[in-house]
Amino acid sequence: MGDTFAMDEIDHKIIELLSEDARMATSDIARMLSVSRATVSTRIDRLRDRGVIRRFTVELGENEDSGLIPALLLIRLKPGDSRPVVAKLKKIPGLRDICALNGTYDLAAEIVVGSLSALDDTLAKIRMFPDVAETNCSVRLRRFA
Repeated sequence: MGDTFAMDEIDHKIIELLSEDARMATSDIARMLSVSRATVSTRIDRLRDRGVIRRFTVELGENEDSGLIPALLLIRLKPGDSRPVVAKLKKIPGLRDICALNGTYDLAAEIVVGSLSALDDTLAKIRMFPDVAETNCSVRLRRFA
């Protein structure tokens, strides 16, 4: 599309509200922003069409009682294109928030699994990728923010 797209304050507020609760009803957003429900719906559609909002998701709570084990994985790759490794990582259950880094490691990923043995299996699978030179995994003990 050739037309220019600039986000305004309402767009930013919609994104902020949806970031806090992706399931928030458009009517609730409209009431909070003092605009019509149709305005919110149209703007969400436009934000999706422009790729600003890619997807709506559920974020699982990880606390001591959830039974889930969250970990941070750092990956150093062998020289070359990282896209094939990232594509493989995206297919592994429990991996999320894969990010490119600068510095010693090339990628970081959050892993959330149901057991330590599942974490070990996931790490073993990733370490077998031919383009992975090194990994460093730490289990997250507590979240402060």
